[in-house]
Amino acid sequence: MQSNIVLSFNFSELSETAKEYARNNYREYGLNGDWYAPLIDDWKKGLELLGIDASDIFFSGFWSQGDGACFECFYSYRKGWRKDLSYEFGGSLGDILLSAGERLQALQRPLFYRLIATVSQSGRYTHHYSTIFDVDPDGLLSDESAVDVEDELKEILRGLMEEIYSSLEREYNYLSSDSVIDDCLQNNDHQFLESGKIYQ
Repeated sequence: MQSNIVLSFNFSELSETAKEYARNNYREYGLNGDWYAPLIDDWKKGLELLGIDASDIFFSGFWSQGDGACFECFYSYRKGWRKDLSYEFGGSLGDILLSAGERLQALQRPLFYRLIATVSQSGRYTHHYSTIFDVDPDGLLSDESAVDVEDELKEILRGLMEEIYSSLEREYNYLSSDSVIDDCLQNNDHQFLESGKIYQ
């Protein structure tokens, strides 16, 4: 008589080949689909404190040409940004936002803080160069100053887009690292077949 008993194993009991299969399967199917949402929310809040009302943040990654991040926004100077930023954010993200805020303030000062701009995403890519800027729609700038101001604003905002992408890439690499996945597979009481497939 043929036995129908199926052997199952804890993650730590699997062979190295089976563990690698389980890890790769988790990377493809098990990683939370909205793993990036808390990070995106932090960025939106930080940008808002700088006067950058980012309606959407887009990204793709992290292994193809054309990958990157960008946002669509309306930008205008926001009074009290520095105090609010220091209250809400610290660490490396706080430092990045503070540096950008100081550059924006320096850009706005000679224009009496009246510069506004909109940014929209264009094309099929989502990196920082797939953006269209409409700077000074009210004609505040003279022809002599317009190019320099627009170039500086583009550099600041596109720099923030690059920082967003870098932070997302770091978070993804952390969440998909062997050590984090191993902890998840070991500590969540998963059972596996000898091959590394999760036992249903």
